[in-house]
Order: sequence, then C-alpha cells, then structure tokens
Amino acid sequence: MDLASPHKVLSPARDFDPVELESLDGLHLIEASAGTGKTFNIATLFVRYIAEIEHPVLRRPLEVGDVLVVTFTEAATQELRERIRKRVIQARDLAAAYAEGTLDAAPASELLPILRIIERAAGKASPKQVAERLRLAALSLDELAVFTIHGFCQRALQEHAFECGSLFQRGDIVSDSELRLEIIKDYWRRRTVNASAAEVAQLRQVFGGPDKLPPRLAPLLGGRAARVVPNIDEAAWRQAMTAAMQDAARLIAAERKTVEAQLEVLPKRRTAYKNIAANLDAVQAWLDAANPNAPPPEHLSAFGSRSLSEVQPKKGGEPPSHAFFDAVDHVADLAGQWPAAFLCGLAAHVEEECRRRKAQRRCYSYDDMIAALADAIRSDGLGERLAESLYQRYPYAMVDEFQDTDPAQYEIFRRAYDGGRRGGLMLIGDPKQAIYSFRGGDIYAYIRAAHDADQRHTLRYNYRSSPALIEAVNAVFRFGDADGEAFMHPDIRFENAADPAKSKPELLVDGEPVAAPLSCWQPLAEDDDTPIAINRLEPALINACVEEIRQWIELGRSGRAVIRSDKGERPVEPGDIAILTRSNAQAQAMKAALTRARIPSVCQQKDSVFSTVAAQEVLCLLEAAADPGHLEQLRAALATELLGYDCTQLDALLQNAEDWERTVERFRALQARWQRHGVLAMLQPLIQEAAPRLLVRADGERRITDLMHLGELLQEAAHSTFGQHGLLQWLRRQILESEQEAGDERQLRLETDEKLVQIMTIHASKGLQYGIVFAPFLCKGLSSRPEDKYAAVFHDPADPASPLIVDLGSERLEAHRRHQAREALAESIRLAYVALTRAVHRCYFAWGKIKGGESSALAWLLHREDGCDDASFAGAKGFAKLTELSHSGYAARLRALAASAGSRIEVLDLDVAAWAEVEPQPLPAQEVAAEELVPRRLQRSIHDPWWTYSFSQIAQLGRGDVEASEFARDEDLDAPAPTLDAPGPIPDRPRGAGFGNCLHAILEQLDFTAFDSEDNAELINEQCKAAGFTSAEDVALIRDIIERTVNTPLPLADSTRLRLAELPPSARSAEMEFYFPLQGTPLDSLAAALSEYPRYARTPQSLSLTRDRWQGMMTGKIDLVFEHDGRFYIVDYKSHALGSRYQDYAPEALQRIAYEQQHDLQYLIYSVALHRLLRQLLPGYDYDRHFGGVRYLFVRGLDPEREDESGVLSDRPPQALIERLDALFGYAGTDATEAA
Repeated sequence: MDLASPHKVLSPARDFDPVELESLDGLHLIEASAGTGKTFNIATLFVRYIAEIEHPVLRRPLEVGDVLVVTFTEAATQELRERIRKRVIQARDLAAAYAEGTLDAAPASELLPILRIIERAAGKASPKQVAERLRLAALSLDELAVFTIHGFCQRALQEHAFECGSLFQRGDIVSDSELRLEIIKDYWRRRTVNASAAEVAQLRQVFGGPDKLPPRLAPLLGGRAARVVPNIDEAAWRQAMTAAMQDAARLIAAERKTVEAQLEVLPKRRTAYKNIAANLDAVQAWLDAANPNAPPPEHLSAFGSRSLSEVQPKKGGEPPSHAFFDAVDHVADLAGQWPAAFLCGLAAHVEEECRRRKAQRRCYSYDDMIAALADAIRSDGLGERLAESLYQRYPYAMVDEFQDTDPAQYEIFRRAYDGGRRGGLMLIGDPKQAIYSFRGGDIYAYIRAAHDADQRHTLRYNYRSSPALIEAVNAVFRFGDADGEAFMHPDIRFENAADPAKSKPELLVDGEPVAAPLSCWQPLAEDDDTPIAINRLEPALINACVEEIRQWIELGRSGRAVIRSDKGERPVEPGDIAILTRSNAQAQAMKAALTRARIPSVCQQKDSVFSTVAAQEVLCLLEAAADPGHLEQLRAALATELLGYDCTQLDALLQNAEDWERTVERFRALQARWQRHGVLAMLQPLIQEAAPRLLVRADGERRITDLMHLGELLQEAAHSTFGQHGLLQWLRRQILESEQEAGDERQLRLETDEKLVQIMTIHASKGLQYGIVFAPFLCKGLSSRPEDKYAAVFHDPADPASPLIVDLGSERLEAHRRHQAREALAESIRLAYVALTRAVHRCYFAWGKIKGGESSALAWLLHREDGCDDASFAGAKGFAKLTELSHSGYAARLRALAASAGSRIEVLDLDVAAWAEVEPQPLPAQEVAAEELVPRRLQRSIHDPWWTYSFSQIAQLGRGDVEASEFARDEDLDAPAPTLDAPGPIPDRPRGAGFGNCLHAILEQLDFTAFDSEDNAELINEQCKAAGFTSAEDVALIRDIIERTVNTPLPLADSTRLRLAELPPSARSAEMEFYFPLQGTPLDSLAAALSEYPRYARTPQSLSLTRDRWQGMMTGKIDLVFEHDGRFYIVDYKSHALGSRYQDYAPEALQRIAYEQQHDLQYLIYSVALHRLLRQLLPGYDYDRHFGGVRYLFVRGLDPEREDESGVLSDRPPQALIERLDALFGYAGTDATEAA
C-alpha cells in the first residue's frame, strides 16, 4: 500500500485576541498551549457572542441557549458553566455601569477584555441595548447549552428524531467494552469447545485469550478504521484455504514417490530435510484433514518452491521442481493469513452481535449516540436537513479540548456548519496535549481541521508557570530543533511559550527565588558504556523523589520554603507537591515508598468511586436487598468482602434450610429499612459491622471511605430517582459511565486528600497544576506488545486527512509497524509536554544512558545532534545511534541543555547503587490538635406518610404487614393448594419462588420468534442453573412450559388469536417498569370506585389495615407489553401450581383465583400505567381503539392444542373505571381528594 505524497505545511498561526478578532463567523482553530487561559478565553468569547452578534436566521440578538459549548468530560462542563456564568454576570454589571456612566475609572485587569467587548458592541448598538442584552442573558443562564460530546449527541438525536431516523426511545445505556467482551468470550468458547488441543494452543499463542482480544479488535470496530489491509472475509478465506489444502493433498497422494525422490538431492543440513519422509508425513496428514483452523506443521514452508529454490542441491542434482511445491507455497501463503482472517471474522461477528443484543435488550452505548448522529448527518437527503436544523438551533459553537476528538465527531460539526460557510465554529484545543489515543482520540482529526480552518490562532502566554520555568521548558522542546518540529509532525509545531509579565506566585527558599526551577537527575554508572537497567533505576528514582519531597515538607514546616502571592505568604505544604507517573504500577510503588517514609500521600488517578470494587459490592448488596427472593443475587451479596462469607461458610449456609431462611429474612429487613429510612441508613450499620474486618487490610481505610462515599452519593441520588429499582438503575449507569473521566464529586477521596502529596498518572494530571512536580519516569522507552508482531495500527503521516489504517499482515507490515511506533513515540513526546507543563514553580525529571531509553521522548528531544532524526528511527527499538553513546556523552548533552537554558536547568547526580538500597529518612511526626465534635440531637419526631407502593406490597398491606417486601413476585404470596384428587396431566414441578424468578428471567430475554435457536437453548440452561434447577428432568419441564407459553394462541380484542411466537422484537417490550405519583388517594374513595363493578369490589380494609390513603409513588414492572394491529396488550406470567387438571386452569377458576389473590387489582394498576403512557405517546389516543386489555398467563395450564383458553385470564377493564382510577391516583396535578 503506497502512502500519500508529502502535503503542504500549515502556515504559522496568529496570536488570538477574543475581542479584536474581526469576525466570529467561519471555521476557527485556536491552539491553546498549556496554562494559557483557555477557559478564560472561552467565557470571554461567549460574552462577545451575546453582546454583539445577531442570530443569522431569526434576525434577533443571540440568546444564551443559541451558543453551543461542547467539551469531553462532565467535570469540564461544570467548570465551563460556572466560568461562563461568572463572566456573564460580570459583563451584565459592567455594561449597566457603562450605560449609566458610573463605571470605575480603573476596573480590575480581568474585566478589561469585557469592557472592550462592551465598547465594541456599543459601537453597533446603544450602550443601553448592550446592557439589556446582557441583563436578559444573566436571567436565562439556566438555558446554557454546555454539554459533553455525548450529551450533545443525545440531545440532537432527541430534538431531531425524524431527521436522525430515531423516533423511538433507545433504552438503557450500556458499556460497549463490557458487551463486546461478553460476545468475544461467547465466540471463543464456541470456537474452542470442539477444537483440538493444537488449535486451542495456536489461538492462545497468537491472541493470548479472550481477555486479550478487545484492544486488538478495537481499531476494527465502530467504523474507526477506514482501511484494513488485508481485509479478509473469513468465510471466503476458509473456503479458499480448504480448496488449496485439498488440491495439495491430491498432488502429494498421487505423486509422493516423485516428490520424495526430488527432495533426496537436498543436503541434510536443514532440519526439515534430515528426515524427509517423516516431515512429509506430517504435511500430508495436515493437508488430508483439510481443517483451515488447524496450525500448519512446523516445516510446511520448507517444502514450498520459494524455500527450495534457496537451497543448493547436492553435487550433480537438479533443484526440485513440482506442482506440489507450488501448491505448498499457495497453502502456506493462505495459512499466513489465518490471524487476519480470524480477527476480521471476529470483528464482523462482534459488530453484528452487538447490534442484535442491543436491539433485543433495548439498550445503547455512548459511542452509539455519536455514530448515529454522524451517520444521520452524512446520509443523503435527510443529512443536509439535519445539518441545517442543528445550525439553526445553534448558529455558533465552541468545541473545547478538540485535540481529543475523532473523525466522526469532527464530521458532525463540519457538516453542521458546512465547513465554516455558515454560522461560526470555534475549535479550541492543543495538539501538543493529545494523549488519549487509547480512548479513541485521533490527532489526525485535529490536523484535518487545521487544514480546513479559515483562520488559525494561538494562545501562547503562559499564566501558570513562573517565568524561569517557562524558559526552562522552552529550552527542552527547542533543544537542537530550531525548526520547531519537536512533536514529530510538521503540523504540530512548538512555539516558545511567553510570560505575560503579570504578577504570579513565587516559590522562595530562605527568602530567595529558586534559580533553576527545572532539575534533571543524571544516573551515575560504574562504567561508561553499560546502560542502566530500568528495573534498577526505578527504585533509585522513587527513593530520590521521596527524599526530595521530605526535604521540601520540612523546609515548609520550618518556614524556610514559602509561596508568596498578592494574598501574602504561606509555607510549602504536602498538597503543593505532585508525582506524575507513566503507569498505575509506578504510582502504587511511589505511594508505598512515601508511606514507609511517613509522608502523607494519595493516589489521585481521577478514578471514579464507581469504578472501585466497593461500588460493585454495593451494587450486589442493593440488588439482593431489593429482591431477597433471588437466589443468585443473594449468594453474590453474601460473597462480598462487605458481608464476608467465604466459600465454606456460603456452602454451609446453603445446606441448612433454617439458616438460609433467616438470611433471607435479614435481607427483607434490610429492604424495609432501605424503603423507610433511606439507602444510607441501610448501609451504615453494615459498614460499621464490616469495619474491623476491613481495617486489617492495607487499603482498609480507603475501602471504608469508598463505601461511605458511595452511600452518600446514593442517598443524594435517591432524591432524583424513583424507588429502589430506579436507584439501582442509576448505580448501574454510574458504574458503566465510570469508564469516562470522573467528576470531582465522584473521585476517590479521603477527608484530607487535598492536603496530601498527590500521586497520579500523567493522563490523569491533564488540566491540573501543582507547585512542585516530579516526573521521574519520562526516561522510559516504548514497550513492545506481542500483537505488534501480527498487526500495525497507524495513519499515513503525509496525509492530513488520513483515516486510521490497520495492517493485519500485508507485505509492507514491517514498514507500517515503524509508522505505528513513530506515532507511539510522538504521543510519548506529548505526554512529556503535559508532564513538564503541570508545574507552577519547580519540576524534576531524569535522563541518562538507560536501557530502552533509546525509544523515549527524551531521546528525540535531547539528542537530535547525536543523529536521532526521523531517518534513523528504528521502530520500537528507537534510535540505534544512542546505544553507541557513552554515559559521558549523555552527560555532555545535559550540560549543553542546561547552558542553552541560561542556568534555568540544573543537572543533579543520582547514585543509582546507593539510592536503590538506602531508603530516605522518615518524616518526623507533626502534632495536630484534635477538635472535639458533638452531634446535635433531634428534638422532634418525624411523621412521613410518603411511601413507595407496588402490587405485591399492597397485597401484604391488606394483611397488616407494614414492612412488606416491595419487590417480591406474586409467587412469594400465598397461593391456593393444588387439588389432591386423581392426578391429571399437569405436573406440579418445579415449585416455589425460584421457578417464578427463573421463568420471568427466561421470558424477559427469550427470542420468541426462534424458540429452537442455540441462543435460546443456552439462555434456558443458564437461567435454570442459576435458579438451582440442575436436573435434566426439571430443565426439560421448564423448557416445555416456556415453549407452550410462546405457542399458545391468545384471544385478542377483535376475536382473532395470536401466539407470542409471532411477535417480532419491535412489537414488544419486556419488563416495562413504571412509576407514577400518588397524591394522597383516599382508600375509602378507591374502594367505592371499585365497588361499582362487582368483579373488582373491595373494602378499604382489604386495601390496607394500617393506612387510610396511598401517598407517594406507585411502582411496578409489567412482564410484557405488546402491540398488534394498533392495539396494546398487557401480559403477566403466573407460575402458580393450581392443580394437576386443565379444569383447574379454566377461565372461570382463574377469575376466582385472581380475585382472591388480588391479581385483578394488580392489572387495574398496570392498565392505568399503560393508559397514561399511551395517552402521552400516541397522537389521537383512544382507549377503545388502542387498549387491547390484559392477558394473565398461568403457564402451567397453557396448551397450544386446546381451544378452551386453559391457563389464560383475559379482561379489558371498563374505560370509565380506568379513567376514574386515573383521577383518584392524581394525574397531571389533579388532586386525588377532589377526584374522589
């Protein structure tokens, strides 16, 4: 594959001034280097949009909601909202004073750009008009359109559903990575279950196992790679491979003697030719098997024409020549494509299966939102209409952190604003800080935008670092590189950062500023030529960092090291210091060393508390508490470290029925406490009980803190979610979203985290700043990965619009692997830039002759004069010329660097042998006076009639059980005993709540239209096993019940019949959960309404013995809602064992059972819920035309061959009753008492 010719290099960008920028229309790219006030400029630009610009379509002043601001994390959206809000309010006040002539003579410096904007806008409109614009903007700040990229895409899909082809709700959010891994594991299991040991060994040798496959598949999924070479259809490859093996097998079978005779002329030096007969036997047996997935014999290629032509025959012999040898070459070539064929086939399967499972489960991922919007805006016809709609909705947009975008995201904005030919699009980012390729960030999308931009600007004044540190960092990235190509790409140029000559905080030691703010440790070695192994260097660097940090803390405690600012002086504290690492393992090693030195520290890897083990354990506990009858969930909760059951204890518990029942009752009590007092009140006693067990662990304090943090977040979330299931859904969603960057309130924390030395990865440090920064591991080179042997993922370096290219084994794989390594090195340089620009006052790094360092960022940055240029780059091995450079040569280069920085850089000797063995002195303890905290006592009682109701709870409340189980299934309630007379054809097994849960779990996920499919069989087996039904007889009985359920004809409202098996997935919704408010429904009024219909008549006492009204929320989960011929039906599955004869399941018997067990009350509630939903969603909704009624299926009594509707309870409640109940429950603000 030929790469493109070199492209035109971009011209230098111009300095950016948000006030003096001539026009805000068009496509602008703003490069915002580290510390240059990017957020300040975005907020200032926002004020200019509001104060000066008119809506280009509506011809009115722009309003707050007309300007779109997009960034990439929730934390960043919150910061932008607050900064914009503050800036608009400042502008409002300033504009009012300007219009009234009461402006201060010398406003604060940060207000000067706003004042210039007001003066500029007042040149086009009157000062009072400008003031009024900004006054109205301040009043409507709640309409700020500041979103993450996913939030924007979700809103666009909802607001423009027709243009996007997204007319229906997508369901719940899921993690693509988890779903893909699930599919990969299924695929792997099916691929290996009947495979030979050799086939499995080959799969593991090449791919490692299913857990290792996701990162290798990632470039092939979701449309990331536009080019795959070779792009192999696995089925076609398998067919071609089988045919080639069969052809070769026929040739060797027909002419084995001739082939052997020709091979005898070869010398025996090569192993393949020492025992020709045995090796040919192995080749022939492999060819005869014609199994493309079987690994080829070791010496296959030795019998191909290419290999044979390179072997000199014995004296007087002729070189072997036969059609078989040519056939072997063809087979060997195809066999070499096996890894590529496997990956391509797996990728296609994962894509298709992801779509199928998401459709079946009614769910979607964050990336699906971006892909859906990108596909819609690229489509013919509706795409342009969508782009125009987005432009009219948001005529101006600013996209922050644009260096972390990808081609699909850029395409959305490029098309919406027609490449800058309509409205205004500001893309703000820093390509020097593009470090998230592992998350899908694509620097080439930024480069393409740079070439598309009408204007390019730069922010180069660094408001973060001290002037001396700015000079030092400039020197590193300018060293030996006058052309500014430190970042290995002509379109990512380094321009010296400038100091704005404004007052900044200073770090002083003994009253003097630090002369050399950038320090480099140079490791010393015993001889001049031997490189230092990284595993020897890292412990020495860790100990050196710890000792330096100890000294800074002691200097701060003694008052010798202070930070002076306009607000005064304060001592250097541990919280001023940060250590940046390349990996989490390095961070943990650094944490352990600081702990040994008694230096307070915390690993702040920007992990969300929802990504911890504690979050998974809390989820297990809450799932069990919400449904104590679910065996599998209860076992999982008990096995958590929070509850502490080991395998032996859990097994003993399961063997003792009385102990198990007591455990279930304990969880029912937890559920009641959760319901009555809140989730935090339920969790706190459990955490206190577990504390002694957890605190013996090294991370015990962290684990308890995480559990309490989760409890607080859950308690807060409970105010905005409905019921226990709503809170569970919220927690599951947070755990899935924890793959994204965590918001501040969700990050791991201890009470004193902000006062501790901060340890984090360089990736996590982006956007942050600290007074003193240690980045000791920049010297480490690139790591080679096993998969690099078989593939390369890269871009065409000469094409600014290059898509991602994946080479799975082309003839140019080696060259493309070099491109991949080059991109990895370029990102490593960008990581170094991020690390070195986090510091305000002081920064430390290390460099010298280190084994593997030849492929590090510092090798490129500091050794250009030693021949480290693009031409000498040798892929993952780096720059070979550096292996010839001695320690003295490295030292000379560091001295030259220090000289180029004008004494702003100091080189410190590091005795590796000494520091690797001698640990730093511990930090002396500091006495802190403890504060005595006394809790206040509540002096009054609290009466709260508010409750969350469900049918199962109502049924138990009718018997006076105020601690009723909210989520118990109907099968947990008392059911009538089966008839005991002559046995009939209906078996009474399986029995109990376990069967009911198993039945519902299967029917929720079952593909009705393909009952005999492999997926359905696997689903039934898995759910039976989870519920404890392991005997072949029980599984067969359950399978038979399920089959009869989906194949029994159900009577419909129009007197026709329909089997569930005839319903496509798009016509049904399983386990449809609902919530609606109960505004104080009086039970006597409810009973009076029901008594008007004898079939449903109830007394108030039968509805509750302890309450006189229902107030709070009504919740429920309808097993199935389906639509047929425009009518919607409710289906509920009942697993009661009512008897062994079909007459026990006759409609008349079922109606009696329904009344006794209050199932009729249940389906009246369900009918009200569906009635409300249809009224909201269906234009022209009419109860008679659209509501088909309820079908309760008592599954044991169903039989597709019977015509007496055995097992089917059908009803269609009167419209007048449903509307009366609707009003009594209090719909859309209707007061329930008035409705009564």
